[in-house]
Amino acid sequence: MNQTGGIFWPSSKHIDPARLTPQILLVKDHGVYLITNASLDGTPVSRDTVVYARGMNPSVDDEWYDEAEEALGGDDSSVSIPVAWFELALKKKFNAFSIKVSPTKITLVNG
Repeated sequence: MNQTGGIFWPSSKHIDPARLTPQILLVKDHGVYLITNASLDGTPVSRDTVVYARGMNPSVDDEWYDEAEEALGGDDSSVSIPVAWFELALKKKFNAFSIKVSPTKITLVNG
């Protein structure tokens, strides 16, 4: 369905898995969290592969909505975080994985 003017609706049917590279995503929707794009059995929650930002987990933080909006604005969003940042954090044995978010960039903060 690559015709100009055609209707396109995002669907996994249009994704070639062979072209995907490993990604870690910073997501803001119902909370703010990190998640992988790995295709694994079960859901990310059932695999325990969702990590919420401090203060932005709707299951435990009463002010999560306000905190998330202050940090990342009012719209739902996602952005890829370089996998190399996680590899560096593991190699250097950071105490925590911390990133700084601004309207124009995301940077790794030494933990």
